Amino acid sequence: MPDDCLGKIVGDLSGRRGKILGMDNAGRLQVVKALVPAAELHHYGTVVRSLTGGRGLHSEKFSHYEEMPAEFERKVVEEARRRRPPLPPPTATRGYPKTCRHVRGGAAPSAPARVFGGDSAPPSRTGWFSDSF
Repeated sequence: MPDDCLGKIVGDLSGRRGKILGMDNAGRLQVVKALVPAAELHHYGTVVRSLTGGRGLHSEKFSHYEEMPAEFERKVVEEARRRRPPLPPPTATRGYPKTCRHVRGGAAPSAPARVFGGDSAPPSRTGWFSDSF
């Protein structure tokens, strides 16, 4: 990107929870290397073109997974719960017949499949991308 757009891009990346790794010169252009959460990079090519007046480019590749901050995790869980249809009320047999002919010995399965939610959920993770702008 051109030198005069460097501040705009760095500021925008910081606002998207980006971690600036460094900046290099490539002739008259600047190259910014950063780690940015994948959720923050949706349609970022359009943003770069807008901030640089069409003179900036970006590329991205997957870098690693990292634990999601608690405040974002709460928002994601709340949104998922709003979108999910309500669960049917539990029954004494957990939806299994008293005997299952297809199970050896005719016994019902010992435990239902584990459903994550609430306090029993594993830590949420978000993908991070290593970017060059």
